[in-house]
Amino acid sequence: LQAYNAQLALRFPAADTRVMVIDFFTEFNRMLDTPAAYGLTNVTTPACPVTGVEGGLPAFTIKDCTSASLSAMPPAGSSNPDWWTTYLFSDHFHGTPKTNQIIGDLVIKALESKGWK
Repeated sequence: LQAYNAQLALRFPAADTRVMVIDFFTEFNRMLDTPAAYGLTNVTTPACPVTGVEGGLPAFTIKDCTSASLSAMPPAGSSNPDWWTTYLFSDHFHGTPKTNQIIGDLVIKALESKGWK
């Protein structure tokens, strides 16, 4: 991923106003290193429950991973129905709505820094 990002940076230097390269990799690592700075409380455990195994990997079912279903089943030790709104991962790959908002804000900030509105 870092090699790919380096190639993008070479192909599209910061001075090129036609293209915006945004380094999600670095931002993602910042979220992992300083979750509280992003309003995150859990950056390791997926919010959605594992419903099985497929190809040796945990499987998730979308019907078990809605805001209503997650709010109805807070993890042990929590009674807050919004517990899942501060998790980084929905499953072992996808971000939560909070993660998507953080990345969206990063994109907006980067675009605005180039004068794109």
